[in-house]
Amino acid sequence: MASLVNNLHRMGSRPQLMTISPTGTKALFEDLPQAAAYGVGVTQVVPFPWDGRHPDVADYQRLLRRQQADSDFDFISLAGFMAASWLVKAMQNIAPDITLNCLVAELKRTGPIQEGQPNSIDLVFLGSDP
Repeated sequence: MASLVNNLHRMGSRPQLMTISPTGTKALFEDLPQAAAYGVGVTQVVPFPWDGRHPDVADYQRLLRRQQADSDFDFISLAGFMAASWLVKAMQNIAPDITLNCLVAELKRTGPIQEGQPNSIDLVFLGSDP
């Protein structure tokens, strides 16, 4: 994505570009000159990794800080953490008889977002104020 944006800017084009969360917002922002970052939007399917008010984010931050003192939160690692947490909870729910069929059924039953927990999709515009 950074290469595309940089090439478009070199050609004099300044389009509004949108991309999806697997792009890696932090890496993309670091790879783009400040001027090129304006007008690039990135959808996110997880909450902001810096918003400790969200229960999943609070757990993520706490565990990451336990592993490394100078924790660097980001969308990609939060998405991985949430996916792993969902998988572990599903396995705990069906243990000790964990089979593929039981695990798939439990994952379908529970879903990645639990009832009563905040659910949001955030839109981040690179180059804008946080």
